[in-house]
Amino acid sequence: MKKKVAPVLLASLLLLACTPSASKSGDASNGGDAGSSSSEVTCSSLNKTTLRLAVGETFELKWSDGSTLSYGSANSSKKDVATIDEHGLITAIAPGSTNITVPVPGTRCMAYCYVTVVESE
Repeated sequence: MKKKVAPVLLASLLLLACTPSASKSGDASNGGDAGSSSSEVTCSSLNKTTLRLAVGETFELKWSDGSTLSYGSANSSKKDVATIDEHGLITAIAPGSTNITVPVPGTRCMAYCYVTVVESE
């Protein structure tokens, strides 16, 4: 049996990094209140912050409120391990680990998902 790849401390630290935007957060699509005039930014999180997949498996990453990632800006740090398409579908390619980075629309926030890919059984 192969050793499991242990998630790094980075996974727990990268749940959600947020830097407030200079602009107002009145856009309901970024988790803000569409009627609000406050300059406070509300960052969204993902439905998974850590994920374990076998080679060939897929998983649809979404916002924690269930809405889909539809703007196509998500990125995998190691595309040879796992990829993510414009709709948030993660595909496990080869054993290893990668960070999926998703910009939160209308903010300077980034949401993260740490993905571990293992051999198929």
